[in-house]
Amino acid sequence: MPYVEFNGLVTNGFSIVNSIIQGMIAPNWDALLNFTKEGIPYLVFETVAIAFLGTFIGLVLSVPVAFLSSRIL
Repeated sequence: MPYVEFNGLVTNGFSIVNSIIQGMIAPNWDALLNFTKEGIPYLVFETVAIAFLGTFIGLVLSVPVAFLSSRIL
């Protein structure tokens, strides 16, 4: 029966938590203020654009299905 090895997970977990806390205390301002394709503002804009596009595609697909499924046509 396969299982997940937990050896070293606690020591790796502490180093990961430490890096997260260090990132909250002293953030990388170069990444936060970088407006190229690798910067955080561009990636946030891209994420919002993908969400908007997915919502719009869902709207376009759901309206015809709603009309086809109604009984009052």
